[in-house]
Amino acid sequence: MSEGETLGATANDANDADAGANNLQNFPLLTSIITANSSTTFQGTLNSTRTGNITAALGSIVLTKPLSVQPSTTSHTLTLTPTTARGGTSVTANVVLRCAASPGGVTVTFSTSNSALASPSTASIVIPEGETTGNVQLNTSPVTVATFVSVRALIGRTTKTATLRLTP
Repeated sequence: MSEGETLGATANDANDADAGANNLQNFPLLTSIITANSSTTFQGTLNSTRTGNITAALGSIVLTKPLSVQPSTTSHTLTLTPTTARGGTSVTANVVLRCAASPGGVTVTFSTSNSALASPSTASIVIPEGETTGNVQLNTSPVTVATFVSVRALIGRTTKTATLRLTP
């Protein structure tokens, strides 16, 4: 133990980028433990570095396996720039991932509630490995009265929605 270090568990920190004994590895937050048919399954989350080894010990049983952390597909935001536009102009739909895209990238599929009034220039994009943002242009049509269109960005099973207001 070095001067200034304390005994016991250290607090978890984002992406576990710190150093120290055992790299001050974050500890898992277990949400359930299920035992069935001579098998035990632990479920939870671990905010850690993207790769490395993880060791689990239960009594005298110790198991070490490679760890590969994938970004959460449920953690993304969708914004529109601008949120109000004159019909017939283009709008940018921006997606921001909570963490960098994994190998192979993250596919984002775009759609709108009224494709006659606002449609994405491409149905989907891939945010490349290591990146956190992507965008697509929405082409809009002229309108005679102010109209609202919902814009959706789907990643995996999670959809985020933003509202676009089109004006004459």
